[in-house]
Amino acid sequence: MPDFRGRMRLIGLLMAPLKSTRSAYGPHMRVRSGDYTNLAALFGFYGTELRNLILELPSDGVFVDIGANAGIYSLIAADHLTRGRVLSFKPNPRVFADLLANLELNDADNVVALNAAVGSPGGILNLAASATHSGAGHLTRMSVPGMTTRPVACLGLHQLPFLAELLRESEVLCKIDVEGAERGVLKAFAEAGVLGEVNRFYIEICAHHLDRFGSSPKDIYADLEAQGFRAAGGLRTSYSYDELFERHA
Repeated sequence: MPDFRGRMRLIGLLMAPLKSTRSAYGPHMRVRSGDYTNLAALFGFYGTELRNLILELPSDGVFVDIGANAGIYSLIAADHLTRGRVLSFKPNPRVFADLLANLELNDADNVVALNAAVGSPGGILNLAASATHSGAGHLTRMSVPGMTTRPVACLGLHQLPFLAELLRESEVLCKIDVEGAERGVLKAFAEAGVLGEVNRFYIEICAHHLDRFGSSPKDIYADLEAQGFRAAGGLRTSYSYDELFERHA
């Protein structure tokens, strides 16, 4: 369908009668016709690069999906990693329920899903959630107009004693898309002593979102370069983009 004003509204109306359907990337997913993020995942409007990176993992690899939403990338990884594992995090209870339903729809029994955020420090934090754009949900210290705020659990990765052993099993790709809290996730990896076990980080970079937490794109690049990672693209001026960081051999 060509791009035009109101395209997503029309797509949502056409999809509304469906309870679930096969996404453009293959896995079956619940349909949330009023949620832009859900429809974008179903139609493959974004994410081809990450899909390809997942498919480059060996069959016994590990994919860590932090900010998994309803699980399109976790599902792609679950199908590909026939001898591997997927670890998925999503703090929003409603979207997490969709994630679990989608795992069941696809018989994805190699996925460990946790209804929690990841960060440092851990604890009980507030999540601003949108009914029409679940991908825009973010941790916050204050109420956000037009969004529902609810308490959620945030885990420090040192609280998961199985994590180090899991990450040492094979090649590891970690996706981080947490609407500005990316640096806190990286700090949680470092505090748990497992940052060096990750081969590749695929991270959403958005200066506006990072500013919510007092950080910047430069901080992300500096943190990872100091830990032996090289950026594939380099610092850019785009409003929002995805960056691949690879650990030096």
